[in-house]
Amino acid sequence: MTSEKKTVLVRVDLNSTYDRKILDNERFAGAETTIKELIRKNAKVVLLAHQGRAGEKDFLPLNQHAKILSRYIGKKVIFVPDVIGAKAKKAIKNLRPGDVLLLNNVRFVKDEEDEKKALASKSSIVKALAPLADIFVNDAFSVSHRAQASVVGFARLPCCFGRLMQEEIESVKKVFGLPGPHVFILGGAKSDDCIGILEHILKTNPQSIAHALTCGVTANIFMKAKGMKIGKKSEELIKKKKLEDQIGYARNILKKYSSKIILPEDVAIESKKKRIEVPIKKIPADAQILDIGNVTIKKYKKIITAAKTIVVKGPAGLYEDKRFSKGTKELFDCVAKSRAFSIIGGGDTTQALNKLKISRKKFSHVSLGGGALITYLSGKSMPGIDVILKKR
Repeated sequence: MTSEKKTVLVRVDLNSTYDRKILDNERFAGAETTIKELIRKNAKVVLLAHQGRAGEKDFLPLNQHAKILSRYIGKKVIFVPDVIGAKAKKAIKNLRPGDVLLLNNVRFVKDEEDEKKALASKSSIVKALAPLADIFVNDAFSVSHRAQASVVGFARLPCCFGRLMQEEIESVKKVFGLPGPHVFILGGAKSDDCIGILEHILKTNPQSIAHALTCGVTANIFMKAKGMKIGKKSEELIKKKKLEDQIGYARNILKKYSSKIILPEDVAIESKKKRIEVPIKKIPADAQILDIGNVTIKKYKKIITAAKTIVVKGPAGLYEDKRFSKGTKELFDCVAKSRAFSIIGGGDTTQALNKLKISRKKFSHVSLGGGALITYLSGKSMPGIDVILKKR
C-alpha cells in the first residue's frame, strides 16, 4: 500500500494530563515514528485525536498538542480548530505532500462515541472526511478497545496499522505464551476499565489471575462494594467520575472471586497538610484516600516478588504529590526489580514513571494503553484492531 502523495488519515492518541496546560508525555513520542515515515513517503498526513471526556476540565481543543508534536517530528504541525466543517475540509484539500495537519478534538463531534453509527460507518466524522482520504492508519492502540467513529469508522478505506500499534500488539502477545497465573496491579482513576475487564477475565479464564492488587479509585469502589467506609470525599470522587454503577459490578466479583481480589489494609490520608496512615476501619468520616499505606505496600510487594508475570494498570495513589507518591513509587520499583515478565501501561502510569524518575528499561514492555492493554490481554474484542483484520 503506497502512500506517495496520498491523503492519509491517521488515528493517534495524544490524550494528555492537564495541569493548567497540556503536559508532554510518551504518547507524542509514540506517534512520531509513523508520522515521520509518512512524511518521508510524501503523504499528506491528517491526524485524528482526542483530549479528555465531555464534562471534565481536560476536555479541550488540540492547539497545544500541535505545538508539542511539532517538536517531536521536527516540522510544524498545522492545526485547524475544526473537525468536520468547512475549515477542516479546506485545510485537508490545501495540504501538500509532506504536510502534517492535526484536526481538533474528535470528541467534539457529537456522535463520535455512538458505537452503532461507528461500526456502520455512518458517523458524522466518517461522512465528512472519508471522501477526502485515500488511506486510513490506526496507530492508537490505547483507544482501540472502544468502538468509536474515528477508530473503527474509516475501515471502508484501504487501511492498516501504524508502527506504534504494530509494536504494541507484538509486545503484548508475548504474555499469552508465558506461564500463569498472573498478578494484576489495578489502580488509577479509570476504574471502569479495570473492573469491567477484571469481570470478563474472571468469568472466561479465572485461572489466569493469581491476584488482583487493587489501589486508587478501583480499590475504593471494591471497598465500598464490601460495605466499608471510605470517607466522604472518596465517595464524592466516585460520584464526580460517574462510577457509582461500578460498585454493583465489584460486588458481584467479590461474591465469586473474593480470594483473588486483594484490598488495601491501610491507607494514607491528609491531615493538617501531612500524610497520615490509618487502618481501613479507622478512616475518618470526611477523609479522602490518597495512597495505600505501609502495611499494604509490604503485603503487595511480597506478592509481586513471587510473581512470574505482572500486569500494571494505573498508579497506587496521588503520585503527583510527594506526600502520596510512596505507594506508586515502591510498587513500581518492586515490579522493576522483579524477575517476572512485566507489562506496565496507561497514560497516568507512564506519567508516573516520568514524575518518579523510574526507567522504562527496567520493565519488559511499557504500553501506552491502559484499558486497551487489559482488554487485549483478556482476549476480549478490540474493535479498532478487529475491523482492520477483517478487512484484510
